[in-house]
Amino acid sequence: MIEQTSPPQPARRRHCHWTPNAGDRIELRTGGTTIHAGRVETVMPDQSGFWIAPDGVNQRRYILIGDDSFEIWA
Repeated sequence: MIEQTSPPQPARRRHCHWTPNAGDRIELRTGGTTIHAGRVETVMPDQSGFWIAPDGVNQRRYILIGDDSFEIWA
């Protein structure tokens, strides 16, 4: 039997001044715990926020740029 493995994922870093791009893989963290993870799906034309297409069972989520209730790791 051949065991399939996922390719290694790059290390995530916290970003203070980050501009989202569709397709970016991100994590939202609070208190060091990941609360939501997924890929940036759509970015608002004025860069005010973006939608995350979730990993797993989480729902799609809108993120307002500048919301400091969590950290964005990419």
